[in-house]
Amino acid sequence: MSNEWKWYINMSHEDADVVKIRSFVTKCLESVGTLIEFTAYNYAEVLISDEFVDHFDGENYYKLAFDFDVARQHEEAEFVTYGSYFLDKVIDLASQRGLTCKRHIVDSDVELRNLPQKIANRITFRNCRVTFMTNSPVIYNYLLFSFKVSYVSDEREDQIIKLLVNLNTGHVDIRMLEAVGSAFFTDSSHTNYGIENMQSVEYAYGVAIKTLEQQIQPKIREIRTKIEIRLAFEKNRIMEYYDQIDNELKSKLEKLNESKNKEGINAINDKLRLSAIERQRRINEIEEKNALNAYITLFNSTLISQTKIRNKYNVKRGKTERDTYVVWNPVLKDVEPLVCDICGTETFDVDLCSNSHLGCMECVSSCSECNTRICKSCGTFNECCVCGVSLCDRCKSVCENCGDVLCKGHIESCTCKEETRREEQKAEKRKKEDRILEFQQSLPQLSRSMKHYMDEYVKKNIDLLDENWKKALFKIQTALTVEDKLKAREILSELDEKYPDNAWVKARLVLTYERFSTKLMSLSRHAVSMAPQLAITHTAFAYMLQKRGALTYDQTVDEYEKVIKLAGNDETNLIANAHYQIGKVLQDHTYDWWGAINRWEKALEIDPHFSPARQAISYMKASLKGRF
Repeated sequence: MSNEWKWYINMSHEDADVVKIRSFVTKCLESVGTLIEFTAYNYAEVLISDEFVDHFDGENYYKLAFDFDVARQHEEAEFVTYGSYFLDKVIDLASQRGLTCKRHIVDSDVELRNLPQKIANRITFRNCRVTFMTNSPVIYNYLLFSFKVSYVSDEREDQIIKLLVNLNTGHVDIRMLEAVGSAFFTDSSHTNYGIENMQSVEYAYGVAIKTLEQQIQPKIREIRTKIEIRLAFEKNRIMEYYDQIDNELKSKLEKLNESKNKEGINAINDKLRLSAIERQRRINEIEEKNALNAYITLFNSTLISQTKIRNKYNVKRGKTERDTYVVWNPVLKDVEPLVCDICGTETFDVDLCSNSHLGCMECVSSCSECNTRICKSCGTFNECCVCGVSLCDRCKSVCENCGDVLCKGHIESCTCKEETRREEQKAEKRKKEDRILEFQQSLPQLSRSMKHYMDEYVKKNIDLLDENWKKALFKIQTALTVEDKLKAREILSELDEKYPDNAWVKARLVLTYERFSTKLMSLSRHAVSMAPQLAITHTAFAYMLQKRGALTYDQTVDEYEKVIKLAGNDETNLIANAHYQIGKVLQDHTYDWWGAINRWEKALEIDPHFSPARQAISYMKASLKGRF
C-alpha cells in the first residue's frame, strides 16, 4: 500500500479540529511567503521567510505535527494544537496582518416561477391582502468573524467561535453559518447585479461581540463551577493546616498562663497573630490564582457576498398599504425572515398597523374598542392598567387621579389605590425569580437530566431553601470528588431530614453505604418513586438489591438495564458501572464467565477510564486460562 493511500485512509477518520488547525496554519503561513511542505501524514517541515523570523523568536526552520500520535512518533516536531506555542504565534501573526478577505458564494439556478407559492407557504401576513409584484437578483453581504476565546485561571483553555452577521438585517445568521461550510466560493460575483444597503462593519462587529458574550456564558459558568469545587477543597486544606498550628499554640499558651510567664505569653500571642495573617495571605493567594478571566481575540474576518432573489410585494389592509421585500436564499433553499419595523427581531409572522408599520405579533395589536390596528412605534399604543387590553388614543380613558389608561369597562375600577400593593407584588415576584436563578446557577456540575431535575426542584421549593442548602451541595461534591464517603453521608443525612422530597439526595445517600439495611432499601425505593426518570435513583435501588442477596438478582439486573436505558450521554460513569455490576452478577451467581467479560468490555467501551472493569477482565481471563 502506498504512503499516499495510507494518508487518505488516515485523513478520512481524522478529527475536525485537526483539519481546521492544519488548514488555518497552512493558509496563514503561505500568505506571508513561508514554505510549508507535508512529508508525511499530518507532519510538515516549515521554512520561515526572513521577514518574519523575528516573530518566531529567531527560528526559521520548524518541524510540525498536527496530530498527537504523529507528535509522539516525531519527538523533534512541535505539536500544533489549541494553546500551543506555534499556533499562538501564527494567530498573533494573522491578527497583526489583519487577515480579511472577500469571497462570493457561487450562484445557483433558481426556478423563479415557483417562488411566490413557496413564499406564501412560509410568510404569514395577518389579515392583509398581499400582491406579488416582481422579483430580481440582488447581491447581499455577510461578515464572518472568527474569534479566539481564552479562558484563563490556574489553567488555560482556548476555544474558536465563528459568527456570521447579515450586513443587511444586522442579525447573526446561525442557519447560514452552517450552510457556508459546504458552499462553493469564487473571488468575485462577476455580475452587475445591484447591491442591497448594508449596515456598517462597526455595527456588525458590535452585534457579533454581544452575541459572543452571550454564547460563552455557559462555558464560563461550567469553568467557574469546577474552580469553586477545587477552591473549596484547597481552602479547607489551608484552614485545617492553620487550625492545627493554632491549637498547638493555644495549648502552649494555657501552660504559660498557669506559670505566668509573660515573655512566653507575649511570644505565643505574636505567633497567633502572624498565623492569622499568614492564613489570610494564603487564602487571598489561592483565590487570586483561581480567578477566571476570559480574553476575546478577533483573528480573522471574511466579507461574503451572495446573490439572492429579492421579491417585491404590496401589502394592503383597508386604506393602509405599503411595499415590502421578501428575500429567497438559494443556498438555504428557503425564505429569509422579515425584520420587524418596531423591535427589529426576525419573524415569519407579520401584521400591518394603520400607519403602515410592518411588525411582529408582539408589537402590533388591535384596539379592543374600535379594532384599529396599532403598534408600539405609532405613539397611539396604550394598555388598560386593569385588564391589559390594547387601546388607541381615541378609545382610551384616563384616570383623573393618577393618569392611568383605562378601557370603558374599567373607568370606575382604576388601580391607583392599589399601586403600592401592585409594586410590592412585582418586587416580590422579581426577588423570587432572582433568588431562583441564583440558586440554579449555584448548583454544582451535574448531568443534563439531573440539572433539569434540580432546577425544577429549586423552583418548587425556593421558599424552603437557604444558604446552607447551597453550601451543603458544594461540600457533598467536594467530598465525593476526594471519595470521602463518611463526610458526604453526614451532609446528605442532614439534607434528607430537612428536605425529604429530594430524590437526588436520597439516591446519593444510599450509595455512600457499603451494606444492606431495610431502611436503605426503603430509601432507594422512595427515590425511584419520586423520580423514576433519573438513572441515579435506579442505580441506588439496584445497588441495594445487589447487596440484599441471591433472591433478588434477576430484579437487580432489570434495574441496572433501566439505568443503561435512562442515562444520558453525559452519564457514562453510571452506564459503565451498570454494565460492570451486571457482569458481577453473571460471574458470582450464574457462573456465566464469558457473559460477564462481555459486560465488562462494554463498560470499558463506554468509559475507558473505568478501572474496576479492566481489573475484573484481567482477573477473570487469568482464572479461565488456568482452568482451560
